[in-house]
Amino acid sequence: MSDDILVDVDSLVTTNWVPANTSSRTPTVINIGEVKRINQCATDFVLIWELDYNPEDNAAGGAQKRTKTTIMLDVRTGVSRAHAVDMRLELRRILNAAQVDVFSDGAYDISDIIEERDKSDKMVKLFQFTFKWQLEQFTLAI
Repeated sequence: MSDDILVDVDSLVTTNWVPANTSSRTPTVINIGEVKRINQCATDFVLIWELDYNPEDNAAGGAQKRTKTTIMLDVRTGVSRAHAVDMRLELRRILNAAQVDVFSDGAYDISDIIEERDKSDKMVKLFQFTFKWQLEQFTLAI
């Protein structure tokens, strides 16, 4: 795991994306904190950002905390609604496959998709789905 969870999320999505599931197209994964604007019509995107980080005291007390980190993933395309649905299903497949030991390094124990929304706007030909993905770490040493 890197020091920046968004780098790990980027790597997870990029490494596990199967272009054959999305008309042989691979989206560009972007941390929105690193860009000012994107050309939405140019390519497919998965935009990512950290929504919140919540440390909680462990019920047993002592030198450990339980943490929950929520990541937003925004799937966008200007191609078609059908293509956006394919991208949505592919991202859902990747996130569901990473439910236990999320980054295969023991840093985060479990994850779950806690919300999924269709935010498409046919008037501007933007087909968009957002995912709220929560990662939990049971024992963070303090």
